[in-house]
Amino acid sequence: MTTSANKSASSLSAGGMLLLSACFGLITGLVEGVGLLAFHGMPWFALNSRIPEGVSVEILWISPLVNLLFFLCVGVVLTLLRIRQLRPALFVFSFLAIIDWTGLTGRVGPIAMLILGIGFATVVSGRMQANGAAWLGSATRVVMAGMLATLIAFVAVEGGLRFREQSATNHLPAASKSSPNVLVILVDTLRADHLSAYGYGRPTSPHIDAIAKQGVIFDNAVSTSSWTLPAHQSLLTGRYPHEHGPLREQPLNPTYPTLAQALDDRGYRTGAFSANTDFFNRRAGFDRGFLHFEDYFYSAADAAYRTYWGRLLFHDYVAQLIGLDELPPRKKAADVNRSLLGWVDRDRERPFFAFINYFDIHSPYVPAQPYRDKFAASDGEAACTPALGKRLNPLHRGTEFEQLMRLSPACFQLQEDRYDGGIAYVDDQIGALFSELTNRGLDKDTLVVITSDHGESFREHGLVTHGTSLYRELTWVPLVYWWPGHIPAGMRIERPISSTASLPATILDLLGDTGQKEFPVPSLAQLWNQPGVNPDWPYPLSEMAQDLFIPPQYPAYKGWLKSITDPEWHLIVAQDNSAELYRYPDDRAELQNLVASSQGKAVIAGEESQLWNQVSPDKRDKAESSNSLDETKIAGSAK
Repeated sequence: MTTSANKSASSLSAGGMLLLSACFGLITGLVEGVGLLAFHGMPWFALNSRIPEGVSVEILWISPLVNLLFFLCVGVVLTLLRIRQLRPALFVFSFLAIIDWTGLTGRVGPIAMLILGIGFATVVSGRMQANGAAWLGSATRVVMAGMLATLIAFVAVEGGLRFREQSATNHLPAASKSSPNVLVILVDTLRADHLSAYGYGRPTSPHIDAIAKQGVIFDNAVSTSSWTLPAHQSLLTGRYPHEHGPLREQPLNPTYPTLAQALDDRGYRTGAFSANTDFFNRRAGFDRGFLHFEDYFYSAADAAYRTYWGRLLFHDYVAQLIGLDELPPRKKAADVNRSLLGWVDRDRERPFFAFINYFDIHSPYVPAQPYRDKFAASDGEAACTPALGKRLNPLHRGTEFEQLMRLSPACFQLQEDRYDGGIAYVDDQIGALFSELTNRGLDKDTLVVITSDHGESFREHGLVTHGTSLYRELTWVPLVYWWPGHIPAGMRIERPISSTASLPATILDLLGDTGQKEFPVPSLAQLWNQPGVNPDWPYPLSEMAQDLFIPPQYPAYKGWLKSITDPEWHLIVAQDNSAELYRYPDDRAELQNLVASSQGKAVIAGEESQLWNQVSPDKRDKAESSNSLDETKIAGSAK
């Protein structure tokens, strides 16, 4: 009788196949969720140090659901192929499960995974086949237990996050009655000279221009770096990259307090809303001090993409096959606004500090219509689509650089046109956000800062994208402070300043905390309150660690870079012993390197001294001993 039952169990009905696939899907997903969180979500246990590969605690319930759907699809395919025998089905499902689990760390090669998967599936399917009737009899209970575990994970994670935020909010100290709201709007990858307010010929930014006329605009705001991670670290800590740490990718340095922590201590609700989930995220430590942080899992596509099978299957070629510019689609500025306003509306009793990151103009340059063609030639899209090939993926940087550099001039111009169209879209969304603030009566007492983390190269100096060098097109960013009745209207400040490192001190100064010691870079408010009184104001630094993910001919591939900007000169020094000096007011494209000229040599001594004097003493001695700009290095850089 047992033999007869086992023979009967060896053949699966369509319902039995789906039940079996659901069992394996839930079990695989529950294990995967824990593994992904351990290896890609917790910095202290992460084997994969690359920040863009991150997840957060929500993966514990997302992975089971995604795997459930994935395995059910596999079960449907097996049924359609008329594979109804138990052992082949068990082999397929157990093979997929072990491939999933061994692939979580990213340290097992594909051949080893394949061998291990076949061996594991052969053993498991054979043993389960021998007792198939009993196993199938318990399948329903396994599915129910798996669904219950997924539900518990969902309630624990989502409820826990909401409870943690609400509890922390309830225990905030009382804020001063005069405390305004604070909103920092960061447009990722926005170079200053593509805004109308900075003299650009195209009307890309009418809303930002109007806001700037009601506040203070800085004509020479310089970022601390030319890419996202170190620039955001400076924005929140008020520190330069040499203080954060020497590596290209590393989480926020816990040594230094953040602006969010400082405002949390002053009774503010704090929230961050990031569309750049690659680097401005919780995994990189940016949630420190924020009671609320939105980054990953902003859509069903993003949730699926962050699971193991999502990363493996939904890649560039799949996006191209199904006609998408990006997979998953990036979080749009309109979605960021919606999330921000929903969070603001939840509690109007306390002042808020919100930091938002718009990602719409970052490569690939694919704003939605009508913005995509707003500044482009009418026939540009059709003519250049074959040349573009598959989509430009900023996470696969070698491919991105190669694709952009091989485009014809006309097709490359289309990329810049789309970039400008993206700016127009973000500008409209900033206008929409200000309208919503006005509708809520929040415009009367909200301090707003509009800035960027870095610029973008469009073949200047033979470079594309960003994070490759420290030329002005990458470090010159917009900066506007707006708070009607508290900040002068229509003032322009020409003095070079650090847009990023100065942010925390400036905000605290405007809130009335002029004696704070947490953030050392001086407050910019002094420049409009007491113009001309600060002749010893530090000139802004820009820095970048070595980056081996870019082409070898690019400056940052060869070693670290540092630069300093004064009202007349821009000096760049490099680990590879080359140096560059530009008189940028007369040479905006920085085409004439004057480092070897008689005037340049006279300038360098003072500029180099100021640069190294701003580097922390423990690094300065070593840097000066090996990188001082002596005559040999000056001569070498002039070749």
